[in-house]
Amino acid sequence: MITQTRVIIGLIIAALVVAALVFAPAMISKIMTQKKQIRVEQGQAEAGTQTGEAVLDELGKKAAADAEIDKSVEEATAEIDKAPAGFSNDAALRASCALQTYKNTAKCRELRGEAP
Repeated sequence: MITQTRVIIGLIIAALVVAALVFAPAMISKIMTQKKQIRVEQGQAEAGTQTGEAVLDELGKKAAADAEIDKSVEEATAEIDKAPAGFSNDAALRASCALQTYKNTAKCRELRGEAP
């Protein structure tokens, strides 16, 4: 009876060892795949956060630039409005020469006293 019990216990242990040898690599592979997936998702989350921060930074810069343009336009409009009759075109030219788009035109360089 004791030998029969030992044989049964031995078979159970052998079956467990075989099952561990068969299923362990698959479980380890699954765990490793899940770890890799977690790292990828963490990287994507980080990239998303950095992208969001960059977008907010650009929006802030754009808002500041827009405010500066609005200020320049208001100042130019006020100068044109203050200009005596017949001189409003000169005031408009000075105002437009302050804008980046027209800054390097021949008329603006001439107005600043630079060679055309």
